[in-house]
Amino acid sequence: MEPQPRGIRWETPERLHPPLTTEKEIALWVITVGAIVAAIIFQNYILAVLIFVGVFVMSLTARVEPKIISCEVTSRGITVNSVLFPYEELKTFGIEEQTVSGHPKLILHSKKKFMPYVFVNLPDIDVDTVRHTINYFLAEDRAMKEPMSYKLLEYFGF
Repeated sequence: MEPQPRGIRWETPERLHPPLTTEKEIALWVITVGAIVAAIIFQNYILAVLIFVGVFVMSLTARVEPKIISCEVTSRGITVNSVLFPYEELKTFGIEEQTVSGHPKLILHSKKKFMPYVFVNLPDIDVDTVRHTINYFLAEDRAMKEPMSYKLLEYFGF
């Protein structure tokens, strides 16, 4: 039997923060104004307000620098920012190496209904070591990919 691998510990930003360029912000607000005007034309004023508040909050969030979080893979589970995800509560994991940011991501598929996926950046760590260590405890789903909505949000800096 193969010996149990040692734990791995790394630190990473909670999200990789590309700078929000002026062009991206202008494009975001032009699309927003168009959506708000369309909502007003259809007399859906609550939707117009909701769109404005949502995009306003998103643009504020994009300006905040992400904090550094600590991640660890142990025999008990995977700890992300002091939150333990025991292997018993996880279905599978995957590592997506081709991402918008250029850095690989660890994707944990949880059995929870509220938060079924957890994404962890792997910017400065050997992906094969992480894969081998977690694969000892949990099955890997190589087809697992980050949803397109997450990729769009990451592209726009959110």
